[in-house]
Amino acid sequence: MQGQTSAFLWLKGPADWYPALCDADGHFQADVLSCANPSNLDVALSTVATQTTLAAIKLKTDNIPADPAKESGKLTGIDADTSNLDKPLSTWLPVAKARVFNTALPAANADLLGATISPTTSPSLLLVYVAVSVTGLFYVTRTSGGNTVSEYLNSGIALVAANAYMFTVPWRTGDTINFKYSVTTGTLLCLDVLEVVG
Repeated sequence: MQGQTSAFLWLKGPADWYPALCDADGHFQADVLSCANPSNLDVALSTVATQTTLAAIKLKTDNIPADPAKESGKLTGIDADTSNLDKPLSTWLPVAKARVFNTALPAANADLLGATISPTTSPSLLLVYVAVSVTGLFYVTRTSGGNTVSEYLNSGIALVAANAYMFTVPWRTGDTINFKYSVTTGTLLCLDVLEVVG
């Protein structure tokens, strides 16, 4: 319960009622107990850390390198090798290596390209898109160091007639490549070969 006069607001305390003074502006004034700084707040740092500890901290902070990434050779700067950043933009774009479109198949297991192809950039990848009108086995012939091998694509499973397939073939300097098909009397609907940098 609160009682009022023209000048006081009465507040209930722990044991009795106490008046709160009201000033001329109508604001109530209160006497608030303050809390002094804790006794350990303003002590010298040396009282909580030894001079030896402080000296060790200072030594560490004084020796922070200008380039922390290269401290003690533990990390290599990002600028250590920028040779690949200075290549012409054209070397990062796909290069058209060969294209055969809507052409009768040659004899079975004969070269599909008129000439072998070799890398423009090494190492790199060939993206090979192919569609043939008849079912058959499609494979790469790769020559390197005077030796030629056959590499069957699609896990050695015959391509389905008139279906399109995409293959990725890695190669490098010294390789020359052609493509072959196991049957004839059909049409090579499209063979498109692009070289890309991996």
